[in-house]
Amino acid sequence: MKVRLLTVAALAAVALGTQATAQQGDLERALADLNSDVVAPSMGGASASGSTGLDISGDAIVRSTDWDAAGNAVDTRVRMNMSFSVNEASSAFVQIAATEQWNAGQGNTNLFGTSVAQAYFSTNNMLGTGGDWQVGRSYMTVGSGRILGTDDWDMGATNAPSAFSGWSYANNFGGVDLGLSWTNNDLGAFAGSNDGWWTISASFDMGSDMINGIDFASITQEDGQNAWWEATTGGAVSMFTWGATLGNYDDGVNSFSASAFNVGMNASDWSGGFIGNVGFEMTDSDGGFTTISAADHGSLGIADALNATGAWGGGADLSSTTISLDLNVMEGWNTGLAMISTEQGGVDGDEMDLTVGRSFGGGVDGWLGYGDGDAYGTDFTVYYVQLSLAF
Repeated sequence: MKVRLLTVAALAAVALGTQATAQQGDLERALADLNSDVVAPSMGGASASGSTGLDISGDAIVRSTDWDAAGNAVDTRVRMNMSFSVNEASSAFVQIAATEQWNAGQGNTNLFGTSVAQAYFSTNNMLGTGGDWQVGRSYMTVGSGRILGTDDWDMGATNAPSAFSGWSYANNFGGVDLGLSWTNNDLGAFAGSNDGWWTISASFDMGSDMINGIDFASITQEDGQNAWWEATTGGAVSMFTWGATLGNYDDGVNSFSASAFNVGMNASDWSGGFIGNVGFEMTDSDGGFTTISAADHGSLGIADALNATGAWGGGADLSSTTISLDLNVMEGWNTGLAMISTEQGGVDGDEMDLTVGRSFGGGVDGWLGYGDGDAYGTDFTVYYVQLSLAF
């Protein structure tokens, strides 16, 4: 598919014309040149090769939230994805999001917005050295996502998950996957900074089931005022899986650490299939540990009441323990039970979550969530109902 822009054609006519005002013949010649995939050298000298294919997809979500204290809200989001295949090496992607929020229980506030949520192009072997390049605005997750990530649950005023502008390059050198990216200064709480951010990542394959590999990532502000690093490893032993993550944040004066450790076990055999996976996770972070834009929903319970900034943030020392069960209660229904306990600043909190999901007719997926607990002395209850359709 080739998109012809009259504005570009008019600019081409001006560039090609010998007079200050484009004549009719100049405009006709410019349109003919553009439709023949020829662009004037003064406009960059690149040929408009067009796309060899276009794939359109999307999703629609409606979500209702009911809090015992804060009232209720209904969020809707529709996203359309357009993936342009230019050739075997290059492609472009554009995502448009249209959103609305109804806050009937919070003052009848109505928020609506339509935006280009993502827009980037990618190519490989651009400089003859192999590797993959990407330039533009896109969702971004580094490492575990506890420091910098994109959470598809995000349904704020724009109802679009966090996206970031910049460029990235990834390649394999000597069996090690390396990545380098630069991101514009629109990273979460540090949006007021005038500097961009460098991210370096490396992934080492250990060639073993017991230790699958080691992933390392660092994020550094250009002026060096803020810097993070994160290292993750994991593997499997018999019916058990395990994972461990260490993180560090340096604000230029002090350094703060964070960690996470998890173990999983497949319990289907000894439970007769009633219990699927059993999970156990422990996290810990210093009070000064600051995240950028963490993919935090559900990290400490679906209500986000125990810490809205995730397991590695919050302004006070934070530790948590989570036990989760996947239950096969009814065929076709995915049921999960989670029990979370936290200690933040020396005060205890807890939450119990029950989630149920299944696929209905017509390709519609449904999800129910219930959370109840005590957020450091304040009781809360939250209900979620969500329907989604991918197209």
